[in-house]
Amino acid sequence: MRDVVKNDVTLVPNILRTDEDYMKISVYEAGGVKDEEYWKDRFGNRCTVVTGGNDWLDMMPLHVNKSTALTHILTHLGISPEDCMAIGDNDNDREILQLVGHPVAVKSAKPEIRALARYEADTVEHLLWNIISGELKV
Repeated sequence: MRDVVKNDVTLVPNILRTDEDYMKISVYEAGGVKDEEYWKDRFGNRCTVVTGGNDWLDMMPLHVNKSTALTHILTHLGISPEDCMAIGDNDNDREILQLVGHPVAVKSAKPEIRALARYEADTVEHLLWNIISGELKV
């Protein structure tokens, strides 16, 4: 995450002994998350546990998800969720796709996530180009 993706991360020797606040803990399993239910059974009563990609499992504060954040932003800006578009592909996108008026799934999305979408895109970049060029009217 730090060296390849260039995310701003803090490495800690023991997460239980850090004074720094954190919003999310992600678990990476090369080759795909093999036992999501293990994590849900172990921590699901204390935090939100969802897959965030084929190889990623995300854990956030209980009842927090992307739609929680977007709802706060939209309320602050006075924008209706019906006037918004969100793009998703995995379980961590479920609530935000259910919130907005224009949900989009990428073609590689999980089938249950694709079922939530009104639109489908091969890539985010292609979708944005179609919107900017006027090819897609939303």
